[in-house]
Formats: sequence, structure tokens, C-alpha cells
Amino acid sequence: MKKNIILSFIVGLSTFSFAQENLVNQYPEELHQYNSGSALGGTARFQGMSGAMGALGGDLSATSINPAGAAVFLQSEGTLTAGVNMAKTKLNSNQGSDFSDSKINFDQAGAVLVFEDLQSHNWKNIAVGLNFQRQNTVNEAINLKPNTVASNGNKMTDYYSERIGSSSVTNLNVAANYNNNIYLGGGLNFHTYDADQIEAMRVDDVQFDNNYRFIKDGTPNSRLGTGISASLGVIAKINQQIRLGASYQSPTWYTDTEELTTQYAMFSAIDGEEEYYYIDRETLAYLNDLTTAQKFTGSAAVVIGSNGLISADYTYTDYSSAKFKPTDAFLAENAFISNNMKGTSTIKVGAEMRLQDFRLRGGYRYEQTPFEEVDLLGDGNTYQPFGDLSGFSLGLGYEFQSFYIDAAYSFYERDRNYLIAGNFYDYGGEISATGLTQTEALNALSLNASESGFAQSVKDITEQQGNIALTVGFRF
Repeated sequence: MKKNIILSFIVGLSTFSFAQENLVNQYPEELHQYNSGSALGGTARFQGMSGAMGALGGDLSATSINPAGAAVFLQSEGTLTAGVNMAKTKLNSNQGSDFSDSKINFDQAGAVLVFEDLQSHNWKNIAVGLNFQRQNTVNEAINLKPNTVASNGNKMTDYYSERIGSSSVTNLNVAANYNNNIYLGGGLNFHTYDADQIEAMRVDDVQFDNNYRFIKDGTPNSRLGTGISASLGVIAKINQQIRLGASYQSPTWYTDTEELTTQYAMFSAIDGEEEYYYIDRETLAYLNDLTTAQKFTGSAAVVIGSNGLISADYTYTDYSSAKFKPTDAFLAENAFISNNMKGTSTIKVGAEMRLQDFRLRGGYRYEQTPFEEVDLLGDGNTYQPFGDLSGFSLGLGYEFQSFYIDAAYSFYERDRNYLIAGNFYDYGGEISATGLTQTEALNALSLNASESGFAQSVKDITEQQGNIALTVGFRF
């Protein structure tokens, strides 16, 4: 029969669990990963042109870039999009195994209603649009076999990290068409995201002649957020060939973001006459607030006769507005954002060719990373969680009288950098208390990556994602 001993442990978990006073790199990483739109969701036409549709409009996903695009529609329309996401985490060395996975996703659904019978000669129509689309799909894992040897002879034989999640946005837009030359629009955007993560390592301990599996303190964890932002936009038809656009998206204000975090602590117990120490865990719930970056987009498009077009978007993302709250609980994270995250430029170029009822599309995009290279560990091995992103897309479509079908394939890749740091616990492990002090037992059942010599910035990793999308659209 086991009986827990309530010794000085009643002082609380604070005695034997490490307070997270330093930077938790997961937070600024997720700030970018779930709010950048890297995965390029939306309609197949939007994906096929790499999202370069800010000056074009006339597509439900284009209203997520510039809400004025809703007024470009000539008649009411609805679309549904399904997709297959293919993710790969590629290790560019012999230190572990690659990860790949695929998922079927619901990429987009929306409709726009066009009202033409206005009592104004110059105002041609008003459009009201509602559109849901997936922004990002996160599906990555690494399984390293670093064989890192610490100064005390212990060896880290395995390291595993997994992150899964997604983010989406629902846009409610109202736009107006002035004299078929100026299009004005505004909207509210309702955002959601969910994120799950776990980190673990396996260590050969020479002192205790044992093999331990340590799970990082704070993991597994789950986060679920809902937020709102606002957007404004304008599109100008300069002449029959040239379109210009400009739009602004406010920061997204996430409130009451729920976080479920696993934290670990050491306890003692008696089994018969023998006392031993063991690690247990509890799940703690928090409510946090998050403000993301704001975005400014300038767009241009050239219409080539009646058979083609070329368009381009430039977006500047300003991270100076990004912040986690309550601020006193995220001092290190907010300082990291202020000091080590910069404004970024994103360039998207797309083209479309019409061959009677067929459509051929293609695009390219480039997105700067907001992260500076920093030496967080003080060993000269710099850390930059995400590199610059580059991607391309291809698409095609066919027009029927009252409906159409579009298909697209999009792909991107970027460098990834994992940081092994923080405190790890041997959850489920136990050790005899005979001849051991509490500190010695804690040293056996837990480790700090930096103090143990296992902290490192793992590079030579490439993140890749491909997405196949199919859209069915109806005009009414």
C-alpha cells in the first residue's frame, strides 16, 4: 500500500517545480505561425494565383486581403472548397528521421450578395459578403538522435517535438461600387486558432545506470483562441487595363485565450517500509490575451485584353503592436518580440490566362521572417525559429453557365530551427530515497537542459507544405 508523505513538499509545487520566469519560445513562435497566413488557404483560384488578388477582387478569399473586392462581383455568388494538406519536416542531416503527414481539410465556404437596384446613378451596387477560410495548418514533428554527451557523461539519445493545430478566419464585409471605377469596402474578421505541443527527450544516466524519458515542463499543452480584427480597403480602376488597391488590417485582439498546461513536481511516498521519490503532474488552466501584428497591403494588376491578367501584392506586417497579456506574466516574451522581431515584407505575384471557358493560373510568393538571429543560449549557436518563406502555385478552372470548378496546387518551404531548452521531468519515474537527499533525487528525476549540457539550437531543418484545393462555385 502506498502512502504519500506530506513533508516540506506541502510548501508547494514551487519548491520542486521550476518557475517559468525565462522566455518560453513557444509563444512568439506561435504568434507568427498561426497568424501569418503561410499555408495560403481559401478558394482554389486564390491559391492558384498565390493570393495575389488585392487589386482584383471578385473572389471571396480576395476579400480577406482587401474587403473592397466584394463590390467587384457582378452578381451574387457562393463557393465551397475542400483540400488535402501535405506536410513534411525534413532533416537535412543524419541526426534523425523525417516526418510527413497528410490531412483532408475544409478550406473555405462563403457567399456574397450583390444589390444593384440603388437609387443613385453613380453608386452601381452594394455587396455583402461572408466567408470562412482556413489560414494555416500546423503539422510538424522532429525525432532527433543527437547523441549529445554532457560534461557529467550523460547522453541525450533521443529528442522529440510535435506541434499540430490550425487557424482560420471568417470575414464579414460590406463594399460599394462607385461608377465602376472606385470600390470601397470594410469588414470585421473573426479569428480562431488551436495549438497543441509536446516535447520530450531520452537520456542515458551514467550515475544511476538507467535510461530516463524526460518530458518538458509545460507540455503537453493546448491553446485555443478567438479574436477579432477590422479591415478597410479601396480598389481603383485607373483604366481598362490597370487596377490599383490598398488595404489595412488592424491587429487581431485575442481575448480569454484558454491555455491548458501540464506542470510537474516531485513528491515522496512510502511503499511498505521503503520511502521513494516520484514525479507527478497536474494540468493548469490559464486565460491570456494576445494582440497580433497589423498589416498594410498595396496591390496592382494589369488586365491583358480579355484573355489574361497579371497581379501583384506587397504586404508590410508590423509586429510593434504584438503583445501578450497579462504583461507581468509575459515579460520575457514581450521583450523578445520588441527586441528580436521586426517588420516583414511579403510579395505575391499571380497570373491568369483565359482560353475560352478554361482558366490557367500560376503564382509565386516570398515572405520575410520576422525573427532576427539571436544567441539565446550564450554559446554562439544562434536561434531563428523560422527562415524566409518561398512558394509557388498552379491552378486551372472551367466555367459553366451558372457555376464553375477550380483546382489548385500550392507549395511552400522555409528553414526551421528548434530550440532545446528549459526544464524536463521524468514523469512516471521513481527512485528510492535511501541515501539520497531531496536535491539529489530531484537531480535524478529532472534536468535543466542548459545546466545538463543538452541545450542547443537545432538547425538544418526544412518545413515543407503542399496543398491541393478544389472549389465549386455557383452564381445566382
